[in-house]
Amino acid sequence: MRKQNTGITVVLVILVAISFLFSYFILYDINTFESIIGNETAPTEEEIATETIQSTANYYSPTRLSFQDVVSSDEYIIRLGQQSYFIRDEATINTLRSLIESRPISVDNVSYMEDPQLLNNLLDVDHLQLELPTRIPLGAYTRVLSIGDEIPTDILIDRIIIPLSSQEERGVYLIDSETERVIEAELSSNLRKDELRNAITLENSDLLEVIRYQGADKPIYLPVNNVNLQSQLFTLDVLPENLHVSDLFDNTGFNTTEVANSDGDEVFRYQNYINTLDVNRTTQQFDLTISRADPGEPRTTVEKFRNAFSMVQQFEYWEGDIRLFHEENNFITFRRYYNELPILTSSNMPDYGANSVQMRGDLSGDIFRYHQPMLTFYTHIDTASQEYELMNHEEILAVLQERGYTVNGFEDIFMAYEWQEDMEMFRKAELIPTWFFQLNGEHYTLEEIQSDDFVDIWNTQVLGEGGAD
Repeated sequence: MRKQNTGITVVLVILVAISFLFSYFILYDINTFESIIGNETAPTEEEIATETIQSTANYYSPTRLSFQDVVSSDEYIIRLGQQSYFIRDEATINTLRSLIESRPISVDNVSYMEDPQLLNNLLDVDHLQLELPTRIPLGAYTRVLSIGDEIPTDILIDRIIIPLSSQEERGVYLIDSETERVIEAELSSNLRKDELRNAITLENSDLLEVIRYQGADKPIYLPVNNVNLQSQLFTLDVLPENLHVSDLFDNTGFNTTEVANSDGDEVFRYQNYINTLDVNRTTQQFDLTISRADPGEPRTTVEKFRNAFSMVQQFEYWEGDIRLFHEENNFITFRRYYNELPILTSSNMPDYGANSVQMRGDLSGDIFRYHQPMLTFYTHIDTASQEYELMNHEEILAVLQERGYTVNGFEDIFMAYEWQEDMEMFRKAELIPTWFFQLNGEHYTLEEIQSDDFVDIWNTQVLGEGGAD
């Protein structure tokens, strides 16, 4: 009898435990309970799509760069005695940047200096020069400039010259090379010029000796000796379309269709009453066109630049350096950089280095169209790098003279990485260093300006002659 009671007790304890366990599942973990009893509900297509978008969004992160991060000098130039140098050493550049940004240059008065020889005189004395990739408004460069309350912030500059000859002289010169306007500012009283000078040593092997030439709008510096740079090889990641679809059409209906473009590419369009997203699946780029009912409120030039960059912050998943690169006629280009050099392509292939923003041609600066590549670097294969020797100034001049071109016909000549056309079905990207030549806002490789096709471009845009029949 006692054994029978013991058995009943054990059974009751087990049943109570099972009851508590089921109660827990029902109250706190119903999904597990349903899977145990074989009653798990299959997810709907909408739930699968939502989960896919969420997992994709968790894997990719938009750029963390701020607007101030992308407004940056792309060349630091120092003149000592009769010689000028590009500063190439990253540690030296960071030291100079830290010195200036921690004690910004004061702009308390705007009065243009009218002496036509002033700019040439400044370039001939010992100085440190900060060269910007394009003309930017004063108010966009607040890491370097401390601007007084009454100073207009929309004045454009493209370089800053800090004379180093006199320790007592505090003058700093803000220059717009296109108009040759010069504004005098003042070095911070807490920053001594010898601190800047002492940050640079002639023994540093990354000081690149250069010679100054006059370009179409500004000085152009070319190296005295050949320059050796490494190519770079990366595996590629193609950004999934739903990253941008979920951003633009979240909880809103949209239509999809295939459209044809002039190149016969495969283009897939997502569209609602505000946004039209054209994804080029052939070239792996997209264009976003934004509709609006009414014009927005007027923006200052600085606000237009910031508004343009907001598109990059929302849609760009590039993990490396990006900089404000070019501005002209309601177009602003932000460009990808690697190892302090911009990434471009030849003019006959899609530009995988550029994020371009087209603003509306009114005071609002509202965004009309945004263009971006959908390719990002995944893995750097450093063992595949090769050394390339770039031409010196004499060799570049010889190439130009052979074709009847001149340095002062170009807006800029600079070193950059050329993204190669062969990507093995978007599996890899090779960057090869070369010279680029800027003409009317377009960029051409050294190889391209030696082609017969460029003759007509030069004759039309520089000489004002008609092209070939």
